[in-house]
Amino acid sequence: MRRDDVYVADLVDTTRAIREYLDSVSRAQRDEDRVLRDAVLYRLLLLGEIASALPESLRDRYPDVAWRHIRAFRNLAVHRYFVVDWAVVWQISQEEVPVLEEQVMGIMRAEFPPATQSAPLSFSAVTARLSQSSGRTMSESTRATSLLDDSRIPKSRLKLASRIPGGASIS
Repeated sequence: MRRDDVYVADLVDTTRAIREYLDSVSRAQRDEDRVLRDAVLYRLLLLGEIASALPESLRDRYPDVAWRHIRAFRNLAVHRYFVVDWAVVWQISQEEVPVLEEQVMGIMRAEFPPATQSAPLSFSAVTARLSQSSGRTMSESTRATSLLDDSRIPKSRLKLASRIPGGASIS
């Protein structure tokens, strides 16, 4: 069974993939590129799958996240794929996904801090600590901790605390 921190890391990874797919893509490109449409829709479906896999207790601790809507969109798109409204897909991708990314980064920091020490942690220290304590493979640990690096999120949109509870920061 996968650990909750890996699911949360998958949420961040998936939101970032959607943003990367749509970076500097014009509306005409979005509307005409079937592969791009399919890729974005697939990632939105993944968000619903991952949200469903998280324990209800974790989802309940974060009522501001639209868990029910994320899961409902997945169910609609899978079971009624023939009624997918691409304008809605693009709106969700551009407006809701960045908000979800910020919210999930906050969950990652609050629920799965790498340590509660006063000195800043390097990427390699966080990776090593997660790998040793969890028994996960290095690639899973690397992915989970690399997602804590919020340097790819525009600072104007990053509304999360940069400090981990207990005074440690991620460097």
